[in-house]
Amino acid sequence: IHGSNYIAGPAMIQETMLKETHQIVPLKQLKRLQGFYFELFPEIRAWQRRTTGLEEVANSQPWEGAYQKGYLRTPFGNIHRYYDVLTHVRGPKGWELRYSSDAKRAVAFVPQSCARVVLTRASMRLPPDVQDTLRLFIHDEMLGLAPNAMVARCMQEAQLAMERPVPELGGLVLPTEAKTGVCWGEMT
Repeated sequence: IHGSNYIAGPAMIQETMLKETHQIVPLKQLKRLQGFYFELFPEIRAWQRRTTGLEEVANSQPWEGAYQKGYLRTPFGNIHRYYDVLTHVRGPKGWELRYSSDAKRAVAFVPQSCARVVLTRASMRLPPDVQDTLRLFIHDEMLGLAPNAMVARCMQEAQLAMERPVPELGGLVLPTEAKTGVCWGEMT
């Protein structure tokens, strides 16, 4: 269902599940599940429509209206240009706008770009010895490798750095959680 966040319809979700799990989930079941998901979180669909420009907003934010503007700008000032967000399709009621090839990228850009900026800033706020333990960024996570004696301190410093208010996002504080383990597959 996570694909719903990126404008995937039930058929696309079914195809992805078949490729990844080798199981066919009935389309009717996926339609019901996606419908339930959007009933719980109707603001997701509304946000997708505003972001892509399928629904025009009078006083749109810089991260809304990709179709009309040809670009989106994050609250941090990052810009991405789009050329094929919506397309005209002839339907039973005449010409209609539908999502096109750039729609998924437009919806993904702002949250992914913002997450990257927040993560990068947090890593730069870490003390140098804790920065030295960082090995990898994975989506919205920092992965480090530290001696046992440093683990608790590294986790505390990372949490402090990550949970600072983000002024560009209205002072939003993003809660974090930490896991430890002797290897990646055994983190708890």
